[in-house]
Amino acid sequence: MVFSLSGGFSGPCGAIKRGIDTQLEIFNQQGGVNGRPVEPIVYDDQSKPDEASLLLKKLAQQDKVPVILGPCLAAMIVPNKAAIQETKTPTMAFGAITFIKDDQYLFTLVQPVEMGLDFYLDYSKKKGWNRVAAIHPTDDLGDRAHAYVKKKSQELGMQLVAEERYGIKDTDVTPQLSKIKAANPQTIMNWASGDPAALVYKNARQVALDVPLWPSSAASTITFFKLTGEVPRKGLLYTLGGRLQVVDRLPDSDPIKKEAQDYTRVFQAKFNAAPEWTEALAADSARMVVDALKAVGPDREKIKGYLEN
Repeated sequence: MVFSLSGGFSGPCGAIKRGIDTQLEIFNQQGGVNGRPVEPIVYDDQSKPDEASLLLKKLAQQDKVPVILGPCLAAMIVPNKAAIQETKTPTMAFGAITFIKDDQYLFTLVQPVEMGLDFYLDYSKKKGWNRVAAIHPTDDLGDRAHAYVKKKSQELGMQLVAEERYGIKDTDVTPQLSKIKAANPQTIMNWASGDPAALVYKNARQVALDVPLWPSSAASTITFFKLTGEVPRKGLLYTLGGRLQVVDRLPDSDPIKKEAQDYTRVFQAKFNAAPEWTEALAADSARMVVDALKAVGPDREKIKGYLEN
């Protein structure tokens, strides 16, 4: 594993590592891979892309691992695409990245920005919310989201009535939201998470902009909903989440319910907290990697083929 366990990205990356640690503990309780325990080698890239590059090569060339988990977040993955290719080691990363033809050894289960927005806009269209507004951060993900909302809304025959931007360190976006309110939208896209997404939500309430708001899927956390405070009514705040977050409300017929409950139990015993979407994503990624090891053994090319399929 190569993870940002210190530095600016340690919060979300630490959560993902906790999710993997829990899944590996379950695997080893069940007998590991063909009777052998899974033994992770873990390196901290300190939230520095150059350090991650060195550690990816170290895992592949010195430790000779068959598969790598990490890096975490697009800011750490994108600068290391070439390093991942150079190692020729299948690498299950954790970030909303876009892929090109050359990314032959890189995998992720994080849906890209565009896939999330497809769901948001398709759902809005189905509900009859055809007047769309967009307010996105001025970072890479915000640029992608901003461009995609424009493209997708046009394809769906929806009207993009307002487009605004803001900085992720801004402390007030009421001027932008007041302009959006004047355009009379029926739904608002805001591909952001954490403090910036919470700020947009709170400022929207302050200017009485009472229409559905869609932050990114990374906003589907207990921490985010602590930042927003109580939502006054249904239909004001939507985001993508995972079934693990509502496991006790799933019907008994749901195929993941028992495993998800078992996972939640182990996680809570280990960390004294409930797992969230990040940990569920991490568990699924670890499951795919271990399933590959069980099916084809520690052969990098065969693991790559297994993951591709």
